[in-house]
Amino acid sequence: MAFITTGVTNARTEGTNRLIKDAAHVAFGFRHLTNQRRHVRLACTHQNDQPSD
Repeated sequence: MAFITTGVTNARTEGTNRLIKDAAHVAFGFRHLTNQRRHVRLACTHQNDQPSD
């Protein structure tokens, strides 16, 4: 309903939240919490290395 009045969505936030949850789920096997956090940060900040044509 808010989108209709404002034209703004929270899609980017929801997408980032999904990336964090997926990366954290994969990183459950790490022994140290810092390594798990690093894995999540890498997954969320990873840029596509291929240039767009």
